[in-house]
Amino acid sequence: ACSRRHPVTGLPPLVVDVGAHVGWFSMLAASYGCRVVAFEPQPHAHPFLNATISLNGWQGRVRTVWGAVSTAGAGGSSRMKMVNRHGWDNWDVTELVPLTDPDDGDEVPVWRVDDVVDEDVLLLKIDAEGHEDYVVQSAESLLAHHRVDAILVEAKGSGEESRDAFKRQWFASLTEQHGFSAYEFYEEVGRSVFSW
Repeated sequence: ACSRRHPVTGLPPLVVDVGAHVGWFSMLAASYGCRVVAFEPQPHAHPFLNATISLNGWQGRVRTVWGAVSTAGAGGSSRMKMVNRHGWDNWDVTELVPLTDPDDGDEVPVWRVDDVVDEDVLLLKIDAEGHEDYVVQSAESLLAHHRVDAILVEAKGSGEESRDAFKRQWFASLTEQHGFSAYEFYEEVGRSVFSW
C-alpha cells in the first residue's frame, strides 16, 4: 500500500505513529516507502528516534514531533509532564500528568493530532500508555474529514470509568458505524472480535 501515490500530490501514503518510542514501527513504514509523522514525548527515547531516521537517511520521509498527544494541546504551546513513577530503567511505564504533579518528571509540549495532520492517512497507530481516548479526541477533525484506512491501537485501561467507557464506545463505533473490521492481538495471535 505504501507504493501507491496520491492522485493529485503524487506523494506516498501517510502513516501517523503516536507513541513512536525509538522508531521501530515508523522505520518499518518508512522502509516500505510511506511518509511518516512520528509523535514521541519521552525525552530519552526521542533522540534514538531521530538517530534512527538519520542513520537510514529518511529525514525527508519521517517527520518527528517531540511531545505528547492529548486534547490539551494547541500547536505544541501547552505543556505537561512525563513522570515515570517506576524509574527510568523501565521506559514503558510512564504517565502524562499536569505540571502541578508533585513527582519529578520532564516537561514536554503537548500536541493535538489535528494540529499536525490534515490529510488522508493509510494507518493511524496509537500506543499512548492508556491515553488512547485523549489521542482520539485530539484527532476529531482527521477522523471526521479524512480517510483513515486502518487503525492500530494498544488499548489500556485508564482507571477512570468515564474514560474507559469512551474507549469502549469508540471501539464499538469503528465497527458498527464506520465499517472497520476489528481484530484483537494477544501474544501474537490475532482473532476477530465479534463483541465489544
